[in-house]
Amino acid sequence: MLHRHIINSGFPEVQRIEHPKTRMLWFSSYIRSHVERDLLDMGNIRNLDSFMRLYLSLALRSANLLNKSDLANDCQIDTKTLDNYLSILKNTYQVALLKPWFTNAAKRLVKMPKVFMLDTGILCHLLKITSPAELHQSNNRGAVYETFVLSELVKANTYATQPVDLSFYRTSDGKEIDFVLDNGKGLVLLEVKAAHSVTPTDFRHMRHFIEQNPGRVVQGMVLYAGERALPFGECDGVELWAVPLGIMAG
Repeated sequence: MLHRHIINSGFPEVQRIEHPKTRMLWFSSYIRSHVERDLLDMGNIRNLDSFMRLYLSLALRSANLLNKSDLANDCQIDTKTLDNYLSILKNTYQVALLKPWFTNAAKRLVKMPKVFMLDTGILCHLLKITSPAELHQSNNRGAVYETFVLSELVKANTYATQPVDLSFYRTSDGKEIDFVLDNGKGLVLLEVKAAHSVTPTDFRHMRHFIEQNPGRVVQGMVLYAGERALPFGECDGVELWAVPLGIMAG
């Protein structure tokens, strides 16, 4: 059910499509009509081929750090053009940039943003994932799951009376937490795992963060591909839980 939800995305029309090939044709048509035509009218896009190369490259990089220099080189465009294209895609809710979490005193934290496609159906289409079985077997499964979580968090913020601040945490030595949610009263830490089981090791970076930021974290959760919510003790008074990814689908 979760995999089907991710592949179908938020388009009501896609929810009614059963056959993978028909779904593929629908997304191809959507990209042609909306991305290639509508965005050309809305923005200063001089070269459709380079724009579509960027669109595909962003799908391949979804849930990863955005290195503008590398991305511009791969797409054979300059950084000014890249910034223009990214602005168009952000303003039309095709992609989102997630800022890194850091304090003024933090000197060893990565300060480059992460980039996400905002619709998992389009993402799966561009990655040629057409069925739940293909998603389960895909090397991109982890990135798709993380993109799904970000998409749902953005949707929740849209309807929230008090939106939370979204960021991620990564240190220069590889400690990482996928999402840091700040509601002004405390931080909630979310880590996304593609595995069907969770071990105490999966919480090691959360424990480090909690210990480095005493009194700031109120909850730590690993979202995983299993079906049961499982307690994993606490760290400095903060409860740690493994929670099924499906909870994000409502």
